[in-house]
Amino acid sequence: MIAVKPVFNLLFGKQNWLFSFEDKLLKVMSSVPCTDMVRAILMENGVLCEELT
Repeated sequence: MIAVKPVFNLLFGKQNWLFSFEDKLLKVMSSVPCTDMVRAILMENGVLCEELT
């Protein structure tokens, strides 16, 4: 998460995303759809993910 932290802070703001290491969950608050962008950023950094609905 260290690699993506600056990008997520820039895109969403420091208070609008949270990663729980214990649960291995990333929560992003956004007023526009951002699933594909978040997935691409994580995959570029070697993190496999899926959206929970």
